[in-house]
Amino acid sequence: MLFYAQNELGHPRLAVTISARYGNSVERNRFRRFMREKFRLNQASLKNYDLHFIAKQKPVHLPEKRYKEELHEDFQRLLHRLA
Repeated sequence: MLFYAQNELGHPRLAVTISARYGNSVERNRFRRFMREKFRLNQASLKNYDLHFIAKQKPVHLPEKRYKEELHEDFQRLLHRLA
């Protein structure tokens, strides 16, 4: 789930919320690091938006590589929508 809104600060901000149902702390932190890295790489394109990603649970039958690819595609669609 993703929520976004413009802010008055002139720079983007990121919040990542991950439910305990997503997995153990290692998996949750890995997802958090992945999202922060995507955010960092695309920060210039986001201008002045606040983004809040909420991960409730991880897809069960999806390999991690494909899951990360889908997250990347979703992030790219978000950038296109915000531009």
